[in-house]
Formats: sequence, structure tokens, C-alpha cells
Amino acid sequence: MNNEHDQVANIARIVCRYCLANRGLFTAHPYKEMFPTTQKIEKTYQFLYLMGGRKRFTEPKQSALLRGHLFTPDFFQIVASNIELMCRFNGGIVKYWNGKGARKDMCIEAMAEGSKMLEELGLDGAPNPFMEYQVDITNIWNEISPYLES
Repeated sequence: MNNEHDQVANIARIVCRYCLANRGLFTAHPYKEMFPTTQKIEKTYQFLYLMGGRKRFTEPKQSALLRGHLFTPDFFQIVASNIELMCRFNGGIVKYWNGKGARKDMCIEAMAEGSKMLEELGLDGAPNPFMEYQVDITNIWNEISPYLES
């Protein structure tokens, strides 16, 4: 998706503040990890490490990645294309954007299914090695909507 719509700094500030405020909830979080395989966790952690991110001594890598991706605006901006923003509207309508604010035609799950089918047919390269996150922005829609492509 080639799009010049890029409001990543504003989006990062809003989403990271929202995710940080909800990190202690024991009920449903506004974010979830998508397809967290051991290989993706390791490759994404190596990337985080190269960018200056570190995990705490006893912290699991998966937790460090979540902290880096969704709690740190600077790192969010670097990996924004691997973060999906999802909003539920009245009437059952769901819309998606990437972390830079560009509108997506389909959600990450549908894209994964499509790429899996293409890969099985031998028509596609290797899937993205980095972990993906999905953030439900329904509760912050009024604040974040000016920065998203319509």
C-alpha cells in the first residue's frame, strides 16, 4: 500500500498513552498480539535490540516487545506498519488502518489467510517475520480520527 498519508507521530502519542493507561486491566486489553510464533518473537526482539530496546532482566521477550511496540511512541513510529488500528462502528461496521494512519481494505487475519493461500500455491515470498499487533481504537475514536485516512 503506497500512501503518503502519514500521521504516525500523532497516532503514536495517542495510541501509546491509551495502551499505557489500560495495561493494568485484568479484563480485555484494547490490544492483542497477532500470530505470535516463537520465530516471530525472536526476530522481532532482535530488531528491537538493534534499535536500542532492551528487556528487563526477568522480563519475557514477548512482554518487552509489547512494551516497545505499544507503550513507547518512538518505537511505535518505527514499526507502525506492523500495527493495525481497528474501530467498531454502529451497525456492525469494522474499519482498519495501519499505525501510520493509512486505511486498509482488510484486517490482518484476512491478509494472513490470503498470503498463506498464495504461499501454498508458490506465488508469494516469505511472510513478514515481525510480530503484528492490533489495537481497538473504538474508545479513542474522537481523539484519533482526525489523524486517520477516511
